[in-house]
Amino acid sequence: MKALVRGYLSAMGNEQCALWLACAVFIHAGCRKDKDTSAPVVQILSPSEGFNVFVPDTITVRVAVEDDHIVEGLTLLIADDDGVPITTPVAVPIGARSATVDVDLPLISERIVDGNYVLTALATDGANNGRALQWITVHAAPLRLRSIYVAPPAGLAGPLTITRIDSVGQRSTFIVLNEIGGTAIDPDHLFLTGTQYDPLVRFAIPSGTNSALLANPGTASPSTPYFTSLSVDPTDGRLYCATRDGFVRGFHPSGGQSFTANSPSGSFCEAAVVVGDELVTTTINTVTQERRLVSHTYNSGALLAQFPSDVQVTKLFAIDDQHVLILGNRDGGGVIELVNTQQGGVFEMRTFPGDPMLSAAQVGPGTYVVGMTSGLVRFNYQSNSVTTLIGGTAFSALAYEPISGGVWGGAGTELRLIDPQNGTASEQIVLSNAVGAILLHYNR
Repeated sequence: MKALVRGYLSAMGNEQCALWLACAVFIHAGCRKDKDTSAPVVQILSPSEGFNVFVPDTITVRVAVEDDHIVEGLTLLIADDDGVPITTPVAVPIGARSATVDVDLPLISERIVDGNYVLTALATDGANNGRALQWITVHAAPLRLRSIYVAPPAGLAGPLTITRIDSVGQRSTFIVLNEIGGTAIDPDHLFLTGTQYDPLVRFAIPSGTNSALLANPGTASPSTPYFTSLSVDPTDGRLYCATRDGFVRGFHPSGGQSFTANSPSGSFCEAAVVVGDELVTTTINTVTQERRLVSHTYNSGALLAQFPSDVQVTKLFAIDDQHVLILGNRDGGGVIELVNTQQGGVFEMRTFPGDPMLSAAQVGPGTYVVGMTSGLVRFNYQSNSVTTLIGGTAFSALAYEPISGGVWGGAGTELRLIDPQNGTASEQIVLSNAVGAILLHYNR
């Protein structure tokens, strides 16, 4: 019988196999040693193929089972194309040769995304397994902004407060730290690095309980922090952390390390982004101050290519599988460059002489809002055009919020929700601390 279960689950990963087997313990417990070779016949009577369900909801599944031996039990679940369950498997004892049962499968997680999923019914008579599959379409719950976390600028002397603003505008202290370097967020965690002493720490949202992911061996001064880059990539959801010793490490949302790469000798990473099947970074040599664009294989971290670069990066954005958009500074002014990550070709799209770039956020396909010292502008990649949105105000932090279509911008101690089409502000919040980073937490 174990061989049959393994054959059925061969397309699934080890974790999914373990979940199936754990949820169907009662199936294995009753295995018989007779020569029964006939598997139960399983039929999903409802819902029908292509059934639409909107999260949150509960699907009532009707299943008919029949066999020439006693059907011991039935297990039902809904999984994605990779076999990862999106519902808790439900085990139902049968104890008859035939039966029709109704089983409720709740779909309540707001993490479920739009897509087609497989409803699976698996029955056993103790010696053989029968199954039935049905495709259904799941529509995600509406995206909601649960809270905004605001961090002060990196490198300031502590104590430093991370402020949480909830969905109705109430403010509270999330955590107080001695030092803050980099910041990042995923659907479950807020990540913070120290500068001179404190480690890379993962804080659970909303409880604030924490665990250290990577120690800080200490540096000579806050001006040379051990952690040099921190970001959660929107492509794969992994946390990428770079350190002064040249390592770039990737962490799963669970906290386990899943990726390690080395920057070129004598260099460390300043920024990173997933581009196709590569991790692309920008590095600086600690002695020569030479900057390079470096690509690594996504799985092993092996160095693929490196090309000279003269831009101090503010933000990296993937354009397609071979190109990255670099927004940053050179010689005291802002620069926007398109770079071929495989051949090194550079197209300098825009320069802003004497006007340094402070922050950037993507607000749509090929559209970016950029915080300059002189104000806020919108850059369109397709037309290579720049439009001024706000003049005279320097925005040190930006974060796009797709629900309203606005951009949260931080200027001094002020937080504004800005329309990226015309620069008008629909919300304005004054904080007690300067804004250094804006981290938006959604329901998924």
